[in-house]
Amino acid sequence: MKERHPEKFEFTTYQPNEYTMPATIAEYLDAVVFIGSFSLPNHEIKKLNDVYHAHSDAQRYTLAELVKQTFRSRCQSGQPVALYFTPDWKRAFIQRFLDYTHAKDVAGNSLTVFTREERLSQKLKEMGFTKPQIRHISTIVEAYPEFEDIWKIELPSQEVKALLGKSHSRDLRTMLANWQSKGIHITLL
Repeated sequence: MKERHPEKFEFTTYQPNEYTMPATIAEYLDAVVFIGSFSLPNHEIKKLNDVYHAHSDAQRYTLAELVKQTFRSRCQSGQPVALYFTPDWKRAFIQRFLDYTHAKDVAGNSLTVFTREERLSQKLKEMGFTKPQIRHISTIVEAYPEFEDIWKIELPSQEVKALLGKSHSRDLRTMLANWQSKGIHITLL
């Protein structure tokens, strides 16, 4: 990948011996991808603690390495950077990283790690939906994940009734009309 796009990607390993990337490359790196959760073995941490007279642990060393790698990107000049973590990273650790670096979104709000369900719930809440409505919409998104991308879908009436636990068409149509007024469109077939 790096050979095909030398100015687009910079690959490095965990704790490389040296950081030789020129500053001109760093200013263009707009994303950091942490592939695979990692930490130093305990015997290595003990050695480092002995050498540097420190009292640290695997999480602190890993956090320091992630911060160092992140700040090798354009964020060193105050520019935004996208961060990606593979699913094997623990949610609590990612949150610790975000808190430590005072990570903010474009509006200046502190970043928080959300599960897909929490992110969906937050998005629907911002659209003005109530908790029961959010539960119903989430049920449809669970069955049809692509629905969340454009908020439009055509489904058989019987299937929507079964998904939402509605037995009367009038109740269902009233519910869907309410949703449509807030930007979510389900057309019954």
